[in-house]
Amino acid sequence: MSVEFIGYVSHQKASEIHLAKGPAVNPPWIAAVAKEDGAQRAAAA
Repeated sequence: MSVEFIGYVSHQKASEIHLAKGPAVNPPWIAAVAKEDGAQRAAAA
């Protein structure tokens, strides 16, 4: 059986040097990142 790693989407725009702002989970951010990744996958296919 094979396994495909599909990646990780953070719950908001933040990192070790960029503090999180706003709600703990930001659905618009998750949707925007997912759409961007989907477009990149489609272009690569």
